Amino acid sequence: MQIVILALPQCLPTSLVGLRDLFRLTRMAAQRARLQLPEFEVRVLSSNGEAVVDGYGSQHAVDGQIQAQQNADMILIPGLTEHDISQVLPEVERLSVTHWLRQQYARGAVVGGSCVGVFMLAEAGLLNGRRCTTTWWSHTELQQQYPKAQCQWGAGLQCHERVITVGGPMSWVDLGLFAIRQLAGEAVARATADFAVIDNTPVAQSVYAPHGYIGEQSPLLLKVESFVRSYLGRPSVDDIASAMTLSNRTLARRIKELTGETPTALINRVKLDMARVMLERDAIPAKQAADYAGYVDESAFRRAFKNQFGKTPREYVIWYQERS
Repeated sequence: MQIVILALPQCLPTSLVGLRDLFRLTRMAAQRARLQLPEFEVRVLSSNGEAVVDGYGSQHAVDGQIQAQQNADMILIPGLTEHDISQVLPEVERLSVTHWLRQQYARGAVVGGSCVGVFMLAEAGLLNGRRCTTTWWSHTELQQQYPKAQCQWGAGLQCHERVITVGGPMSWVDLGLFAIRQLAGEAVARATADFAVIDNTPVAQSVYAPHGYIGEQSPLLLKVESFVRSYLGRPSVDDIASAMTLSNRTLARRIKELTGETPTALINRVKLDMARVMLERDAIPAKQAADYAGYVDESAFRRAFKNQFGKTPREYVIWYQERS
């Protein structure tokens, strides 16, 4: 397999170097664990084959130019320090990179980006109509610049039709592990995580965002979230629309524009976040947390919680206690 790490100007150096290191550690981990590892080659390429200057002014050598790589199996884009892609690359180079990304994707390549590197995928049109995520404090910029992207606020990792996106300056770890899982399977990914002493099951970004951050980005969102939090049980979409004096269709459109969610998904997110805080603060049983979040079925609550935060309620409590 041919794996390309796309080196762009103003990249995060830890992301650029770290991804390459992680694949090297994979070889060591697989050998140590006596696991079968497919043959793969990792190359760091830039748009013009020249060294790139990262976001802090340091220069990084590369292995070549992207145009010389005609058949990539996987392309990973490190994080960036600049949200505006037009400030990252001159127009001619930008058009060359976006064309190459679309071409490689059309040929079957898996593409992925971490943190603000996700914006490069959006610039290439690869997020149009696809679920994606970016760093929680970059969500609004992505939505404004690329409204066709279905950006899910606070999600840890999204993979939709061979397009992988993760958020957070250190999310290259999650991107790399997911790529390794795709490349060599769960056992090798777990062995790599253990060898590198990193978490193989990360939680959602929303865990780290300041409480109520997304609601503060819009008066409407603030009112909707406040209504959902104060509602005893689980409000219906009709309940929210009526309280906001909006039609259901207008409510759905506005929420989609602001968060990339449906109203039902917003209700689930807010109620699950309330349950998460209760688990952290009061260490209540999962059954009580499920009731608090408005879930009649505890099993459904456990599934929804894991889907939202990447861990079961019990796993999350253990993780939270270890880091507190």
